[in-house]
Amino acid sequence: STVKKTVRRFEETGSVKYRPRSGKLKSATHFDKSLDVMQLFAENPNSSIR
Repeated sequence: STVKKTVRRFEETGSVKYRPRSGKLKSATHFDKSLDVMQLFAENPNSSIR
């Protein structure tokens, strides 16, 4: 159960935080990407967004 897993995690690590998962990390947030797009459009408003 979830409670047992949480107790075991606390006993093993001293914390109840989840362990890091494998896989690709996000390189930027959605907000950062939208700022980049807005800046590119401001520099060249006639460019295609495709």
